[in-house]
Amino acid sequence: MQPHNGDIPTSPTLKKAWQELHQVAPNGILNSKKLTRRQRERLSTAGYLDPIMRGWYRLKSPGEQTPIPGFILDFLPIYLEERLGSRWCLSAESSLVIRMNPQTNPGRLVVMAEIGSTTVHTFDCGLRLTIYQDEQQLPPRMETLNGFRVMSLDTILGRMTNTQWNRQKNLVDQVLTKVPNLETMVWQWLSEERYQSAIRLGVRLGELGNTKGYQFVKKCLMEEGLAIPERIFTESTQEIVAPATKPIEHTPTKTRDLQTLWKIWSKKLQSLPTPSPDPDSNLLTRLSSIEHALGDDTRHHLALSGFHIPRESVMQLLAQPELAADAHGWPHLDQHERLTEPGEASPLAGETDPQALVSMQGYLEALRLVKRSIVRMMEGQDLQRVLRQDVRGWRMALMSPSAEAGLITRRQVLRYREAETTETDIRNSMENWAELVAQCEPGIQRGLLGFLGIMQIKPWVSGNQRMAFLVLNGLNAAASQPWIVLDQNQKSQLLEAVSMALAEGDPHPLAQLLIRHQI
Repeated sequence: MQPHNGDIPTSPTLKKAWQELHQVAPNGILNSKKLTRRQRERLSTAGYLDPIMRGWYRLKSPGEQTPIPGFILDFLPIYLEERLGSRWCLSAESSLVIRMNPQTNPGRLVVMAEIGSTTVHTFDCGLRLTIYQDEQQLPPRMETLNGFRVMSLDTILGRMTNTQWNRQKNLVDQVLTKVPNLETMVWQWLSEERYQSAIRLGVRLGELGNTKGYQFVKKCLMEEGLAIPERIFTESTQEIVAPATKPIEHTPTKTRDLQTLWKIWSKKLQSLPTPSPDPDSNLLTRLSSIEHALGDDTRHHLALSGFHIPRESVMQLLAQPELAADAHGWPHLDQHERLTEPGEASPLAGETDPQALVSMQGYLEALRLVKRSIVRMMEGQDLQRVLRQDVRGWRMALMSPSAEAGLITRRQVLRYREAETTETDIRNSMENWAELVAQCEPGIQRGLLGFLGIMQIKPWVSGNQRMAFLVLNGLNAAASQPWIVLDQNQKSQLLEAVSMALAEGDPHPLAQLLIRHQI
């Protein structure tokens, strides 16, 4: 920013400071390291410095009230380059937005870097900047646009998550027309085993009526032993559309009272056979099998909530020393045992949404606290007291990382939701829930009823399903019952089964689904 003649300080001292700063910052953006304390105090007092964020200032005219439009997009490349060096890049979605609308405030920018820790900052203009470390997923080839390091078009399309793809569908459609060589891009994805990206591309090309592109992608997938999910071509538009599905109702339609539902569920679950633990398996062996399953538990149950995490990210955190769950009686596995490869293949490598990463951190910390609670239950401590005291801690651990990242408010971490009922009513329902759970006989029925109780009350604005699974497995493990892990392929079955239990009072479909996925 170059000053107008009338904006140059008249004071010799201020004038000298102004000229010195323009020599080190001709673009008008200053790191506080380039300022002496006296320069900063004098120029700030005179109105020539405007704070951008901690440690960064903008030279401005004293009479200027607001930054010039688009200033933040000029500032960010300078800030990122100085803080992160050359090894950083905008995420796939952010790269797409900056490529297509380079002069418009995108509202949110996500940066992946080789160094640094997770940082979230919201500027006065409303733009939210998120920086997270992911040195393994930095693209080998980057391009520079208006100072931003962005991904190439083929990398953008290949690395976007399904949620990002659907959110930016209009921009994706524009990019598809600009890809220089669609065939080369598809073969590159297949060589990198990005099969999901290729399938998604084929579906979208069909939806857009690009029959040639659709058939090409379909042929390539067939050579890899894969196929595009079946769709229906409409004769009028030649578009591929998915068959319509009836929305699932989650609200009880016949009865809403937890006490009444609990009696109905309990009576119907009496005939449910309770699996007996393997007599040849001692307590330490059973708990060790649970410990080995926590990686899959984290990935799959977060996927049910819409957060997709590479297995490597989960195992890196699990391999760290225990911080919260140092309870006496729980097996502590060394790093080699934690990183033992499971039977299934790891998910495709790709960009992970920062929101999914903080959700993973919260879920793993909550699991550590659940392990402490399991030990307390197994020691014979009063179950109702354990639930009242510990579930609050599970909730705090589960959601606090999301609050620290600015994705939810602090109020939403522990405060109960306010909807058709008051917060006091929900609190009373949770007290009643803890009492009802404690009155159940130990066994798989107790975990099922605890799970259904949370799903019926839905006490929090977000995270209810994750909390319900923590309750289910915590109660199961304390009663020497199997740990249960569903994956995203069972999501529709889960919703239907929960709906049947809440609306019709029939818990058997849910019980049968969960029992089939014991470990």
